[in-house]
Amino acid sequence: MASWKRCKGNVDPFKRLNEEILDPLRFHELQTKNQELLEIASPVMQKLYRIVQGSGFVIVLYAVNSLNIFLLRFLGDPETFSLLEWVNAIPGSNWAENIMGTHAASLSVILNKPFQVRPYENWCEAQHRGTTSAAPIHDPETGEIIGCLDMGGLLIKFIRILWEL
Repeated sequence: MASWKRCKGNVDPFKRLNEEILDPLRFHELQTKNQELLEIASPVMQKLYRIVQGSGFVIVLYAVNSLNIFLLRFLGDPETFSLLEWVNAIPGSNWAENIMGTHAASLSVILNKPFQVRPYENWCEAQHRGTTSAAPIHDPETGEIIGCLDMGGLLIKFIRILWEL
């Protein structure tokens, strides 16, 4: 609720597209700055993906810089990629709360704890098709949040999986 209050009047709830994307040079700088995070997180992302492969899930790694939450890399089923690209959830896009509203990654960074958000708990319409779970990643030396790992899937996939159980 607190996140929705922060978003009200500041972020368009009908936003269907993230327009805050780094240019190629700035994205390359972001990747270089976060090379260690990418190297450490990539095997974890691959292990997670092997568990959920074929389920429509996607694993997303974000780099956190102050209150900015930049998408660094994603891994998942091709059918999910098209949904991500449809809303510009692409490498270099900024998913900070003040840009894309309430969602699992922004809440996990702001609250410094794991968080799950269902489709209509997201602030922006762009995210109303999926459920996501995210957890912050801390620098082991400073304790500072340096990233966020997010895993999500389409609502329709969750319904199908539950139906098959």
